[in-house]
Amino acid sequence: VCEELDDEFMTKHRTAPDGCTAVVALVTGDRLSLAWLGDSRALLCRTTSQGEVATVPLTMDHRPTIPAEAERVRSAGGDVVNFDG
Repeated sequence: VCEELDDEFMTKHRTAPDGCTAVVALVTGDRLSLAWLGDSRALLCRTTSQGEVATVPLTMDHRPTIPAEAERVRSAGGDVVNFDG
């Protein structure tokens, strides 16, 4: 589904250097399946034994400032653009 939406978007807006992000979580019984793409993050929030809220990261960032991610994007034919100067 994500690839179809991306293809449709790129057909209409090929000259724009835009992208998309998504996080999809599926809970089946006691199993959590997670997929993510782009600059997205998923966290699991839980209550500790002290009654405080703790977060558990479920994904790793896909950020172009991470050298391996920038290289992956370029190798796939994409561009990495720095809008911060």
